[in-house]
Amino acid sequence: TINIDSTGTETDYNNNNATATTRIPVPDIDLWVTKEGPAEVLPGEVCTYTVSYGNRGNATATGVYLSDQFPDQMQSVVKNEAGYILVRQVLTNHGTWSLGSVAPGTHSFVLSIQIKADASPGMVANTMKIECTGTETDYGNNNATATTHVTGPEIDVWVTKQATSEVSPGGTITYTISYGNRGDITAHGVKLIDQFPPEMTNILNQTSGYILIRQVSTNHGTWSIGDLPPGTYTFTMTIRIGENIVGSMSVTNRMMILCDEGESDIDNNLAETSTHVKGNIDLWVTKVGPAEVLAGEIATYTISYGNRGNATATGVYLSDQFPSEMDSVVRNEAGFILIRDVLTNHGTWSIGDVGPGTHTFALSIQIRDDVPA
Repeated sequence: TINIDSTGTETDYNNNNATATTRIPVPDIDLWVTKEGPAEVLPGEVCTYTVSYGNRGNATATGVYLSDQFPDQMQSVVKNEAGYILVRQVLTNHGTWSLGSVAPGTHSFVLSIQIKADASPGMVANTMKIECTGTETDYGNNNATATTHVTGPEIDVWVTKQATSEVSPGGTITYTISYGNRGDITAHGVKLIDQFPPEMTNILNQTSGYILIRQVSTNHGTWSIGDLPPGTYTFTMTIRIGENIVGSMSVTNRMMILCDEGESDIDNNLAETSTHVKGNIDLWVTKVGPAEVLAGEIATYTISYGNRGNATATGVYLSDQFPSEMDSVVRNEAGFILIRDVLTNHGTWSIGDVGPGTHTFALSIQIRDDVPA
């Protein structure tokens, strides 16, 4: 506080004093540490961590040290960029860095450890701690743990199958089959199993390089591949389907891949593909009659018709342009009504649907008496 005075008299004495206040803070220390590492690592690989630490207080911390409880799966420390010597106790697998004084601020370094080649799969927790000889304002941030999954050697066999999109009855379907192992070690006892479609009549060829053993009773085939190292393999297979398929339909083929070991992913062990079998229609008709007939007699015809396709024909009708010498129709065994136009001497049977097959009926007409010989 400062004052101002004089020997004379003043009009205002309230502004003759001024005070300035300065806060002297209490020294505080707040050490902290974080640790980040990879999500996964394989046995025998190097696991690298990023360690950050510092002092968020306003005073320098003294007697500071970092300590690391290394995981049991660790073989050795391969890189330490802290700038301080790491003292490791082999029996306890515990490491310490003596940092000395740490002023307010942030520091980071990289630490890499070698995972044992025979490390068991599982979660590896690495915990680090920072401490000092003084008192801190916050001890909740003095520990940091990084967790990494040590994955075991994996096997992942898989299969896909693509097929001809459309085929006619009696035609061929060609499949492109791809399979492999997305793991990192060889799979053993590998088999490909194909559940052939019931519409298949025979296998024309297959280029797998392995013998295909087909069980006729169950209509499934097996390729014994044996050992399958990591990689991708592809082959083709062509089959023929039956000619007697009726109607439009889909032919489905399912394939499975198996191995002796457990897998990291079994959702890709089954492949299924379908081929559309086209429905086709082939209507036909024949008519057989007598070679000769006298005027006034009856001429009888045998009419056969049908559908040689594999799909049902709809809206089918038969039409007959009767001869001008005809007097009348005396018998119609078609099973359908014959509509005759007398002016044009034309007849029509509306049959409707005709599925695959053959039909026959007799038709008899009366020849006019006045037909010249």
